[in-house]
Amino acid sequence: MTNPDVIAEGDFPSSRQVKTKYGVVEGRRLIHGVEKEVDAFQGIPFAKPPVGKLRFELPQPPEPWEGVKETKAFALRSQQGIFPYEDPEFTKKYPVSEDSLYLNVFTPCWKPESEKGFPVLVYIHGGAFLIDSSIKYGDICICRNICRKDVVCVTIQYRLGLLGFMATGDDACPDNLALWDMTEALKWVKENIAQFNGDPDNVTIMGQSAGVILIDLFTRYIAMAGNATCAFSIHEYMIEECRLKMEERGVIYKGNSKEFIEELRRLPADAFNIPAPTKLDRLNGRVQLSVGPRIDGKFFPKPLAELRNETKGKPHIVGMAGEEGLLASMPPWTVESCRTLVQSNIAGLIKEKVSPTKVRKTRNDIIKMLVDIKKEESLDAWCRALVQSNGDVFCYIDTQKHVLECAEMGREPCYFYSFDYYNPDMFGPLGEEMAYKGSTHCCDITYALGTRILADFKFTELDQKITDLWSTLITNFVKYSDPNGPDGEEPLLNGAKWEPVTIDQPQKHLAVNKESKVELIFKIITKMMIMKYESIETKKGKEE
Repeated sequence: MTNPDVIAEGDFPSSRQVKTKYGVVEGRRLIHGVEKEVDAFQGIPFAKPPVGKLRFELPQPPEPWEGVKETKAFALRSQQGIFPYEDPEFTKKYPVSEDSLYLNVFTPCWKPESEKGFPVLVYIHGGAFLIDSSIKYGDICICRNICRKDVVCVTIQYRLGLLGFMATGDDACPDNLALWDMTEALKWVKENIAQFNGDPDNVTIMGQSAGVILIDLFTRYIAMAGNATCAFSIHEYMIEECRLKMEERGVIYKGNSKEFIEELRRLPADAFNIPAPTKLDRLNGRVQLSVGPRIDGKFFPKPLAELRNETKGKPHIVGMAGEEGLLASMPPWTVESCRTLVQSNIAGLIKEKVSPTKVRKTRNDIIKMLVDIKKEESLDAWCRALVQSNGDVFCYIDTQKHVLECAEMGREPCYFYSFDYYNPDMFGPLGEEMAYKGSTHCCDITYALGTRILADFKFTELDQKITDLWSTLITNFVKYSDPNGPDGEEPLLNGAKWEPVTIDQPQKHLAVNKESKVELIFKIITKMMIMKYESIETKKGKEE
């Protein structure tokens, strides 16, 4: 069911009317009758519907309209399969459609202090490039927790699955259509956000999970549960994967890409649905999503590492949940199944750095860091080892390498966090499948916006306290490039300051929990494993 603290229902006054480049829009005033009122404009088109001949084409600017367009409700969710743990009432109430390139603007009604307007936060949702929508992140919760702190917030949608990542390797179909959609939405923000009292030159991009792929190539950013250096961010076999998946649907590639795409345009939209994953898929021991971006020479003219090195350093926040791998660790829960997956995870991380004959010994050395030898037959010990290693494979190792790189280069403020707080009720039916409950994937964005991602649950007083703190740190960063806020303000963290990592303290991070304090060591096991991997690489180099 829809939570009224997340998605507003019922009658609300109309918002002010705003003239965009394409026409006038009118939304709702979701917070009204108080000192700080907030308007919401939902379902604004930023591109033409990508249907018919525009399926598998780059996004096109929307058609202008006459009169006033009502933007008072979320657009339909992007075409996608069903997540098995999703509330059936939610999927019934919010259907999917190929016509889904819309965004939402939430904006304060009072006059900004700066003549340029309020700072802007653009949120790009995650979902393994397969599922999710802007709806799940709410409207009234964003108005309360983000906009009332003097920030304009924009949430966007983009094509998902095969519709967003179809690849032929030639000009029959542009690669990375989902990323072009995101770029078109950001272009719309640049051209129109001033009309909503936003500053087009002060935009922070925030992404979570799959939504992080684009953000660190643009401006000041907040990356939750990954970044563009993580293994899942690029799909190395997307062309082959597309042909294989379409062959499963009865469309066989016969050597002519244009004929292949024309045949695909005749299929119904739901023919492209891919079941959402409930655990990590692996290819050669590494995380591999069902679909994803590829280095195409156009959107990505070079490998991501080269592109990042060529861009000027940007202030950013990066981090993940304390038990990030928990959500990707699903039954069967047996010692043998957990041991097999842990061995696969570690072998995948090290096999390119050691000779095949040394993989087993090195793998076993690392397993000893994860599993107490005295508890080797303990199911709980192996479950926790699997969760840890899944987190390492998914984002811990690559994210911490990114943080260490930032500390060594010293060119950009990098604020590192571990989100360790959770409410045991926040997982819903999914919690019954988990090995144990802890702060996992999606916990950080839940409390950043005050939404409910994994399941509906009632916020406690402590939940709201964490949301107030976390959303304030984020909006401070959006406004000042510093989560602590301007100099002279009372510290938010019991007198402490959340400072960027440094070469002397590359592990320094904010641990968001009941106490929320700055700590100097991030997951000692992960740190040891990084050192182990790096020593392996060094030894291999010497041997060669």
